[in-house]
Amino acid sequence: MVNDPEYATLLLAVADHARVGNPNTIGACDDTESEYVDRTYSEVFAHTIGAARQLIAHGIQPGDAVGVDMTTGPDLPVAILAVLAAGAALVPLRGGLRDGFSDRDRAVAEHAVSIAGVRWCLAPRRRLPAYRSLGLTAWSIEGIASAPAAEDAQLPVPADPEATALIQFSSGSTAAPRGIVLTHGNLAANMQELSRRARMGSGARLFSWLPFSHDLGLVASFFGSLYGGTGFRAMPPEAFVRDPLRWLRELSAFRATISAGPPFGYLMVLQHAKRRAAELSGCDLSSIESLSIGSERVPAELCRVFPTAFAPIGLRPNVMLACYGLAENCAGVASPIPGSPLTVCTVDRAALAAGDFKLSEAADASAIVGHGVPLPGTELRIVDADGAVLAADRVGEIQISGASTAQQILREPGRAEPAGQDGFVATGDLGCFHQGELFVVGRIKELFKYAGRTFSPFEIETAVFRARIPGVTGVAMTPVRAENDATESVLIILELARKAGPDVARTVGATLLREFGVPVREVHQARPRGIPRTTSGKIQRAALAEAWLTGELTEKFGLRRIELTERTHL
Repeated sequence: MVNDPEYATLLLAVADHARVGNPNTIGACDDTESEYVDRTYSEVFAHTIGAARQLIAHGIQPGDAVGVDMTTGPDLPVAILAVLAAGAALVPLRGGLRDGFSDRDRAVAEHAVSIAGVRWCLAPRRRLPAYRSLGLTAWSIEGIASAPAAEDAQLPVPADPEATALIQFSSGSTAAPRGIVLTHGNLAANMQELSRRARMGSGARLFSWLPFSHDLGLVASFFGSLYGGTGFRAMPPEAFVRDPLRWLRELSAFRATISAGPPFGYLMVLQHAKRRAAELSGCDLSSIESLSIGSERVPAELCRVFPTAFAPIGLRPNVMLACYGLAENCAGVASPIPGSPLTVCTVDRAALAAGDFKLSEAADASAIVGHGVPLPGTELRIVDADGAVLAADRVGEIQISGASTAQQILREPGRAEPAGQDGFVATGDLGCFHQGELFVVGRIKELFKYAGRTFSPFEIETAVFRARIPGVTGVAMTPVRAENDATESVLIILELARKAGPDVARTVGATLLREFGVPVREVHQARPRGIPRTTSGKIQRAALAEAWLTGELTEKFGLRRIELTERTHL
């Protein structure tokens, strides 16, 4: 049995840490080399109350949906908490370095604003005109956060666990993003168990480069730290992309114990470290206790290689934790115990395609990483296509239920609908339990069928990576089907710094024919970091497939087609 959360809301946790004089700090910097602005819990709470009272004076009322541009900066933590303290529902909006919107970012913002019913917005001063062009009443984050700190510790709106705290949007990797409605009670339940599992207490320090617009950056990292009283620092994701090794330097400087990222982030660090190892000579990663990895399927080899590569600068074995989470459960669903060895099972590929998790030592077996056990208070079940619950070692859809799980979602403006049926919410993810541990094997909507066999994009992408094509830093596969095609076929996107010739396409085509008996339809080249991804790092396969169908891969994503030979393509 899981007890009620120690703190009924996140704000009550922050208030208590402030009251007892928690010495840890909460800090962030903008996308420059400027220093971090670190504030103690007492300072953050006092400024939060002052900023919340200013929002209320501007007309914000309990229950209003307030958008916040999540561009990482020194004042963002106070702005986020001020919206919650004013009794409003926080709606994270994707941040950016531009003063205005790109066409794509504008469409994303318009969708979120419309679905969530946002009329008010906080944004960096330079981005206010962009939000006002959407018809929103917008104030600067800098101005709101500079409100005088409150001298008393009284929340302006009483804490209500049943009130809506957050409307966060699904990743949109396979369909239009949905608004996930989460209450203060949902957040408190998840933050308590997540912070306990990840050992986010007053003795811990978490460093993040993840976007605050995504659940891993906002809820798991930022809110989880605040609930547990952990020290917290954040740098902008743009700074990480520009210099992935800065992540390691910041971990060392902050003496961080915890951090997290998607697989592509760890891969970028490894690739840069090979060329720039001398830049890490002064780093010390011995304080790190856990590095969570998630948001997309986790490569087993990456989890093995990463700690080994940075052992010379103090990184311990068994720090990599493959975690499973999603917006419908606030953030965390399942994870291993920090320090426990990574579980990797090699599974018969044909059996897996048929829904059986059958161990195999064959050379072509799929290596699948375990994601630990569910957090207390979160129940998981695996079901087949008809909704029947499956036994261990049978693969089906993962469904979730519990105190952290959303009860409502928004697909259309002003129309909330139940998030699930009979208390369980469908995730769209495929997985199974093996010896009590959760294994996640793919996404239902991303499965690719050819000649009666079923494949996941991850399998195909991994095979292309194993081909060791010189210069390849990223691979994306998505199934495509033209209007008159009888079956789906394979579209491959390669991230390459140099212009690729037919030899690259031949290697890709030969690899997939040899390993899977699957021909390649087309191979396209993207610039480094040019594969379109969501804020959580998921490849936007649906967007790629749609752009291919309409002939807009070059116009929308800057891709260049590499010609193939007849032997390896359709």
